Amino acid sequence: MMGFTTHSESPARRIGARAVVAALVFAALAVFAGPAQAASREQQQMMADLRLLQVQAQQLQVMMQTLNAAIKSINQRMDSEADLDRKAFADQKVLVNNLSSDVRVVREKLDESNVRITSLSQEMDAIRLAVQNVQRQMTPPATTTENGATPPAGGPTAPPSTTAPSSAASQPAAGGAPATGAQPGAPAGAAAAPATTAPAPAPALGMSPQRLYDSAWADFAAGQWDLAIQGFEAYLRTFPQSDLADDAQMNIGNSYYNSGKFQQALDAYDKVIQNYPGRNAVPDSYYKRGLTYRRLNQDDKAQESFAFVAQNFPDSDAGRLAKQQLEQLKKPSGGV
Repeated sequence: MMGFTTHSESPARRIGARAVVAALVFAALAVFAGPAQAASREQQQMMADLRLLQVQAQQLQVMMQTLNAAIKSINQRMDSEADLDRKAFADQKVLVNNLSSDVRVVREKLDESNVRITSLSQEMDAIRLAVQNVQRQMTPPATTTENGATPPAGGPTAPPSTTAPSSAASQPAAGGAPATGAQPGAPAGAAAAPATTAPAPAPALGMSPQRLYDSAWADFAAGQWDLAIQGFEAYLRTFPQSDLADDAQMNIGNSYYNSGKFQQALDAYDKVIQNYPGRNAVPDSYYKRGLTYRRLNQDDKAQESFAFVAQNFPDSDAGRLAKQQLEQLKKPSGGV
């Protein structure tokens, strides 16, 4: 009995031991199953977040591509507009240059026209003055009656008187000389004709002031002093208020000086100083007047002229030359 019982309990114990082991295994599995499931949920959440980030990254990449395409299109449009602007600016620059060239050409033509108009106006003035001079030369002198009255213009002239001349007019004066007013060879009682001066030659018809001045200057440069004087005097008579009037008057003095007529030269230089104050020929006239005084051995007056131009026009050529002349005048007094 005892042996049978022992033999019959042994399998039951084994079964119990197995049950205990299984329970322990299930307990262990239950213990470790909670954290494993929690870790799996976190991993699944992370995977879901990662997939979401990937989707967002793809969307962002698509947006970037779209933005790049838009930027590229904008850049192309800006380049195209910049090219158009550069072309338009170049066209405008060419147009402005052409307009500037046209304006310059028009201005030059206007200047030429003004010069021609001025020249024509001067020539017309010269023609008018020349015609007036010719008319004055061709106008006969006024006739007078016996009592000295001038008959009216266009009226009949009185017939010559038939009365005998007075004894004072018919008899010669003492000493056999004819009476005053009678000319040799003239009949007794004939009144002496009034002395008339020859009219000055008129300038060439249509000659402009510059041409008239250049003609006189050509004679001066050629050493034709008398012709130069006549030319410059004709210029002054015709155009007394021109810009070259003072130069013409000074060249008259220079012509007299070069021909050795120093007193006439002094008179001409004095006219420049008196009639054209402030003109550019005044300093030279003072200097030339000083040289003329030296030729006339009037060093005191020469020194006055040189001192005046040296003090008042020190930067001019005449002023510098006058200083040299003053130094030369001082040398003899310094004992050199």
